[in-house]
Amino acid sequence: PDAATKFFYSAALAYTNNSNATLKSTSIPLVVGLETIATDWLKLRGSVMQNVVLDQKVTRVTNTNNPNSTTVSGGVGINWKKVSIDGTLAGTAGGNTAPGSGQGGQGRIDGNNFLANASMTYMF
Repeated sequence: PDAATKFFYSAALAYTNNSNATLKSTSIPLVVGLETIATDWLKLRGSVMQNVVLDQKVTRVTNTNNPNSTTVSGGVGINWKKVSIDGTLAGTAGGNTAPGSGQGGQGRIDGNNFLANASMTYMF
């Protein structure tokens, strides 16, 4: 990639065990992504996350594995003079979520996360 394009990746072990033992989850999320400078004022980002090897959720009622935990995300950064604004565009999530549940799933765009995470920086 040229100097205006950056490739990034990460892997982790995620373990959750809440205090009253109603939910335990274990997963190994793998993330790959790309960021490019489209113009002198616009940066674009995209990433894909997939749980690999381990993806288990245990509740008092169920013990499930999620074979399709793929999440696709995008972001945008806008620079104007001394102001920088950065935010997420959208995310789609795979998995066993029901259509219309508001939890993404089945490759649908998760409108609950549309520009939900944003930041603004002013350089003095």
